[in-house]
Amino acid sequence: MRLMPDMVRKESPIVIFFKAFPPRIIGAMMLQIALINGALMILAVMLGMSLDRSLSTRPLLTIALPVLAAVLSLVVAWRLALITSQRSRQAYLGWKRSLTQSASTDALSHVQTVMKISQNAE
Repeated sequence: MRLMPDMVRKESPIVIFFKAFPPRIIGAMMLQIALINGALMILAVMLGMSLDRSLSTRPLLTIALPVLAAVLSLVVAWRLALITSQRSRQAYLGWKRSLTQSASTDALSHVQTVMKISQNAE
């Protein structure tokens, strides 16, 4: 069964954007990245200061460990973004599937109505 072009509902770009990138999924990712990055940096500075004090290498480890933590933070953020994009895609495809199903249901009911009207006219 072919859908008539006027029967397919067109959504605004803003609605499509928010269906493709659900705010709760994106917000959860941003919160995770912020907490993990903050914790990594704080722990790196504290560990660097502690190791510098005990090894008498005053600025070396205090500088080196936060740099390594920043690199690790980028890797963690990348992985979380990949996982979030998969979740976001699943949510968008589910929404798209529901639109297709409702459009085909609408088209079927329209065809049935037209058939009833033509039968009553005879």
